[in-house]
Parts: sequence; C-alpha cells; structure tokens
Amino acid sequence: MGGVNGFVNLSDFGLSYNDEGIHANGAFEILWDVEENDRISMHSEFKKFVRGTWQATMFSVIISDFCKEMKDTTSIVYDVWTKHIILEDVRCPAKGRKYFHEPYSISADFNVHGINMEGRYKIVNIFRAYDEKNREKPHAVCVEIPGDIIKV
Repeated sequence: MGGVNGFVNLSDFGLSYNDEGIHANGAFEILWDVEENDRISMHSEFKKFVRGTWQATMFSVIISDFCKEMKDTTSIVYDVWTKHIILEDVRCPAKGRKYFHEPYSISADFNVHGINMEGRYKIVNIFRAYDEKNREKPHAVCVEIPGDIIKV
C-alpha cells in the first residue's frame, strides 16, 4: 500500500494551520496509477490516540464511487474539496491529472454534548481503484491526517 508521496505531488500545493482552521491553495498532480474510467473507493476512519495506541471511534465514512461524489453538490467530497477546484469541468482522478484550487479554508467546528472529544486524533483514508470489470487494482493508497481536538 502506498502513501501520500505515491498518491499526489504536493510541491505546488500549500497548506497552513492556525486557530481558524486549515488553509489550502495551489495545485497538485495525481501520481497514483489510475485511469479516468477506474472506479475509486474511499474508506475513512476517525481514530483517537489513547494510552499509546490508536483506537477506533464510531465515526467512519465509506464512499464506493469517489468520482460520482466529486460531482454531487450534496456530498462531503464536494463540500470539502471539489467545490474549490478552479476548472468548471471537474474530471475524475487519473495519473497526470492536475487540479488547480482557489485559496480556501477547512474548519472542523462541531458541537458534541456529553462526550469529551479532546485529545489526539487522526483520519485514516484508504483509496482503492477498480478497473472496468470491477477488479481491484494492485496499489491502494493510505493517507493519514493527524490533529488535535481542543475545547473552545
């Protein structure tokens, strides 16, 4: 399984963090060996660091057709990422495809009552590609995004 360096080239993409959220801009190119007509699935898990190990939480998302979700204006994929792509014709991921982004921010503010959510967390995203006969391609990609939740 590959990591982020085999997934996308981030040399022209900027990320910064502050109290207001994650700020992103620039462009990245797909390095992963996928074709536009491949179906891509994504499985995301939210994990908490407890007593030296990463524990599963009750939060996870499974997306069976990532390309379809990219174009669905009601989807989380569109809301978090696709709507910030500059080109009007959003195309499915494929090796060599470059995505140009307007500057944007991601903020994860939410209300949780009765549960202490403070601590160290990570989101583990696993991407898999399937060919036109729905056979899984050999190289999946795992991208982990660590962070801390604080009470404000």
